[in-house]
Amino acid sequence: MEYRNSYERINNVTDIDFISKKICETYKLGNFVSYQLFDIGYEDFNYILNTSNNKYVVKILNTDRDEITCKRLINILVKSMENGIPVPKIFKQNNKYIYEIKIKETILKLFVMEFIDGKNFWELNRELNNQELEEVAKIASKINSIDYGINETFYDEWTVTNLKEEYIKKKHCLNSKDNIIIKKIIDEFDLIDFEKMKHSYIHGDIIKANLILNKNAKIYIIDFSAFNYLPRIIEISAILLGLCLTDDKSSTIEKINLFLNFYNKYNLLYDNEIKALPLILKALASMYIIQTSYIKSTSGDYLENDYWFEEGQKFLKMDINSNDISLT
Repeated sequence: MEYRNSYERINNVTDIDFISKKICETYKLGNFVSYQLFDIGYEDFNYILNTSNNKYVVKILNTDRDEITCKRLINILVKSMENGIPVPKIFKQNNKYIYEIKIKETILKLFVMEFIDGKNFWELNRELNNQELEEVAKIASKINSIDYGINETFYDEWTVTNLKEEYIKKKHCLNSKDNIIIKKIIDEFDLIDFEKMKHSYIHGDIIKANLILNKNAKIYIIDFSAFNYLPRIIEISAILLGLCLTDDKSSTIEKINLFLNFYNKYNLLYDNEIKALPLILKALASMYIIQTSYIKSTSGDYLENDYWFEEGQKFLKMDINSNDISLT
């Protein structure tokens, strides 16, 4: 489901001052001072809580999430912390991670996290350097190697394996040129046998907005809302488009190959993954165009939506193919 603004994700509850004061009291975080909303992201309602003691991050879970998906998200974060993934610490109250608060007829579920003193790469507005790319490759390969013990997968509208279904539902929002290009990609994409590819748990959304660089140049990863159990190449594809796409084809290819070789050093890639990668990347770029075209037609324009639409268009114009991909 798409939303016109962040408040629709929490049933149009707007009294964030009241919620923040209750959090400060319950968690003993000091006196409430102010809050600042995050202006990026499609899922939950996230904001920075400023208190007399410190800064914290509050994630109010989308009211569309049921009890199972809320607990699932917490379990993923806790398991990540336990396995050394650099994620912000989650605070407990009464030995529980999830705190519930009732506002009129709406029950909101939320949790409070450590505030990482730094900026994400979206805010930094720059490309990752080689050292940072390798660090992300190391983090991703570790996530892909952990047994999170979660049996079920879930349907994510942005996940590239759902391309055909999303195209059928939303193709009416595409212009005729995009429609022709994407239909051709889908016809080829349908021939990929994902069942024969290595599956793993994936973060699913390792992009600039979800990577925070702290004051000591350490990278933290946030927002596991797209976490799933899928072919590993889905993780890698999302990273390549999210972190390696530039305005220039040759530099994009260079960054793609650099990341692939970094990842391969920590977690061996297979021939069938590399062979299918260029088409999967085109399919993912197509998904960007489908989803953002749909959002624009139903919810209007906003900055992040335009960004992903343009990224999808940019990548497809590059026409990167298997001859451009190489492992050393």
